[in-house]
Amino acid sequence: MLKKTNCKLQKLDLSFCSVTEEGYVSLVAAVKSNSSLPLSELGLEGNDPGDKGVKLLADLQDDSTYKLKEIRLLKSPEAKKACSSITNVLGTNALLLSELHLSGKIHGDSEMNDLSALLQDLHCRPKKIKLNNCSIKWKGCAALASALCLNHLHLKYLYLSENKIGHHGVLKLCPLLTCSNLQILDLSFCSVTEDGYTSLAKALKSSHLTDLDLRGNDPGESGVKALTVLLNDRDCKLKVLKLLVTPAAEEAFAFLTKALNTNPLLLKELDLSGKIQGDSGMKKLSALLEDSHCRPSTIRLNRCTITAEGCASLASALCLNHLHLKYLYLSENKIGHHGVLKLCPLLTCSNLQILE
Repeated sequence: MLKKTNCKLQKLDLSFCSVTEEGYVSLVAAVKSNSSLPLSELGLEGNDPGDKGVKLLADLQDDSTYKLKEIRLLKSPEAKKACSSITNVLGTNALLLSELHLSGKIHGDSEMNDLSALLQDLHCRPKKIKLNNCSIKWKGCAALASALCLNHLHLKYLYLSENKIGHHGVLKLCPLLTCSNLQILDLSFCSVTEDGYTSLAKALKSSHLTDLDLRGNDPGESGVKALTVLLNDRDCKLKVLKLLVTPAAEEAFAFLTKALNTNPLLLKELDLSGKIQGDSGMKKLSALLEDSHCRPSTIRLNRCTITAEGCASLASALCLNHLHLKYLYLSENKIGHHGVLKLCPLLTCSNLQILE
């Protein structure tokens, strides 16, 4: 009908009509084939545009050859509000973006709720969403996860670093891990606790996720083990697990893994007597010991040529990450009076029971 030169149709409402990407392509082709068509308003809310539908319509609307002025795609007022806001912030139509870089641009759970109304609409199809440092808590996380579970086929990368979502936020995200094609999830510095690690480990067993970032969180006693065992599970797709905050900690981790022939993050006792050489070696080790993912209850550093300087690095690191440590052995190191002074704060801030 639209292709006929005598067609006088000005408004066409096809909302909630199960129109797919092929339908969008056909509609655009029909309008383009008839430059005299007076169609000025088109409603397509509640349909599925696929990967090309929205772009084809946007290009058509921008072409002055045709009279199409209004295209309705979004179902709810909240989605329209969010689309308008994001388009204004990013300087381009939010529905045309395959990547939504919104770090620091969304503020709090209320704005996250508005954004979620947009994300659950099939006309919004980003592959990557960055929401770092947006003051999102567990309620905002719940709204986000709910929206993305409704509209999940396109999403592959989700970044939520530096939001205090905690364990409850992780629980809300877990269904998304199992229902979507998500490949990379960044939850670094998100106040995730041991229970959150356990919940993630369960969800990952039936997930497509290949890369998980949990730097700057607190795994408790069982968190690291619950996740690292998945790396060796052939039925689990997880390949990259980021836990350590600094490159120096990564370097120390690699050294200890080789020296001890096992993952040092899984050890309750670090026996490094004679394996750490001097203050420079102690400084490298300290970068690992201050990370919350390293939780030995016993550390043996006998005969490591440590002086007061290395002792200062060790004490500083252990004061930052002290709750687990009970036994510290420093026999046959020339730490002297100044080294003892550096250790004294550790005696008052920790649960240390034995010091040699």
